[in-house]
Amino acid sequence: MIFPMEKDTKSNQALKDKATAKFMELTRYVRFVAYEKAPSRDLVGDIVNDVFIYFVEHADRWDYTRDLRPVIKGVTHNIALQHWRKYTQMLPKTLSEIAGFLIRNENGSEEDESVSHKELEETALELCMAKLSPQHRQILVAFYYRRMKLSEIAQEMHIKLGTLQKMICRIRIVLRECIEKAIQEGVLHVE
Repeated sequence: MIFPMEKDTKSNQALKDKATAKFMELTRYVRFVAYEKAPSRDLVGDIVNDVFIYFVEHADRWDYTRDLRPVIKGVTHNIALQHWRKYTQMLPKTLSEIAGFLIRNENGSEEDESVSHKELEETALELCMAKLSPQHRQILVAFYYRRMKLSEIAQEMHIKLGTLQKMICRIRIVLRECIEKAIQEGVLHVE
């Protein structure tokens, strides 16, 4: 005699196996969508793994007779957004430093104090900003100094809003890594 709980567990396992097989068929598609949506290329694998876990955990929701690419795309998009939120929460210090630097730099305000840690970071930021493309510098100035809305910047620069959001996040990452590298390599000596 099969107990109801055993039967339910067996049917759940069968559904999970079916979901796993379907996901394996769509793995390249998921990776492609994740690559488009990820805040960093390093996170593509994490997003794919999270999509897999979600897809299998909710195996009873899917209609396996239909094309599941639209469903997978939506799930991947939502999970990538969660990664964006986590990723941008780790960057508030960098954001405020960039904004502060741009505002001080555009106003031309310079203080005559001895060189401080903050000034060294600003020098590193200035060096790293010089390495950015003119378009990336223009985006940062518009967003942080001119305090334009993303939709306004996107419209002014003829860029899709989603593309602009990714660009800003990636620019911040590049700047942070550049500053850290400059300090570590001794270009700037921090006491």
